[in-house]
Amino acid sequence: MVYKNILISLFIAVLLFCSPTGVRAFEDRSGDAVRIREDEIIDGSLFLSGNRITVEGTINGDLYCAGQTVDITGVVLGDVMCAGQNVDIAGIIEGDLRVAGQNVTVGSDIAGSVTSFAQILNVGGTVGGDMLAGAQTLTLHGLVERDVRVYSQSLTVKNTTKIGRDLLYTSEETAVIEDGSVISGKSEQVQPDQNILEDKQKPAMQWPRAAGFVSKILFSFIITYLAARYGGKRLEHAVDVMKNRWLTTSLSGFLVLIGIPIVMLLLAMTIIGIPFALFILPLYILGIMISKSLAAILTGRFIMHTYVKGKNKSSLPLITLTGVVVLELLFAIPFIGPFASLLITLWSLGGVYYFFKNS
Repeated sequence: MVYKNILISLFIAVLLFCSPTGVRAFEDRSGDAVRIREDEIIDGSLFLSGNRITVEGTINGDLYCAGQTVDITGVVLGDVMCAGQNVDIAGIIEGDLRVAGQNVTVGSDIAGSVTSFAQILNVGGTVGGDMLAGAQTLTLHGLVERDVRVYSQSLTVKNTTKIGRDLLYTSEETAVIEDGSVISGKSEQVQPDQNILEDKQKPAMQWPRAAGFVSKILFSFIITYLAARYGGKRLEHAVDVMKNRWLTTSLSGFLVLIGIPIVMLLLAMTIIGIPFALFILPLYILGIMISKSLAAILTGRFIMHTYVKGKNKSSLPLITLTGVVVLELLFAIPFIGPFASLLITLWSLGGVYYFFKNS
């Protein structure tokens, strides 16, 4: 069963992150506020990162974006993969849409399928393919031409909703399906405590189990990319130390992992030391969060430089994406995964130590 889940997760990761344009060059833009204006046309795939991302123009390729606020009102002739705190999709998407965030709104025409994971998800407009979603609160009020499969704590199907095939949802609560909504196929609820992964008659419900894995990969990719993008020479130095002095960095990581909590505890026992403990705590948490990003960067560089030819082997989005996916799949392997995760965490924490040491 565990191996089956790993295979399912691998399939979803490939589905999300691999596309025919993956072998082509990216155009990469970043900043506090990144905007593609209405009269702007981008030929090829585009990667955007920033605090606020606005896409009003036309993209003749795939769109990849990561930001706090993402607004897409333009036209994308390929697939869209985006993540952010607040994501609003109001443009025309000719391919598939893959999106994750805290608040996600899809209110436009999507020619392909929609895959989304969010805390609050609202889906309207038109979806030409299937819809797969996981959300705490999910509201449907548009047209989905094929199947809808969701995992949600609360599901509401508005009277403007039309589903071309089946609605299959996993939730403890019965969905609110308003009068006037149209479900051409069957509507079926599955309780979360049912062992649905063992039910061979419902293979589609294996997806929610892997949703958390996919979301983890997506957000790890965002953190790793931003760290690589803005880390500068200090990050390059830390990565080089990890590569050339792996034993030293691993021992340093062990001391950081064990020693800093002890130091904070001792400081917190004295009135004068409390401010220092409070200052160290966020740095410690930040170090833990970005630690594996350094290992992902090294892993991605090794794979891209070894197996990929041409200028794509130096593409920062592809390097970080490759490293994150490979490491997360490694960590998912039974028995080996937890041990590998511990060793890589110690190794990477040593790299974080050298990063801050040179700051």
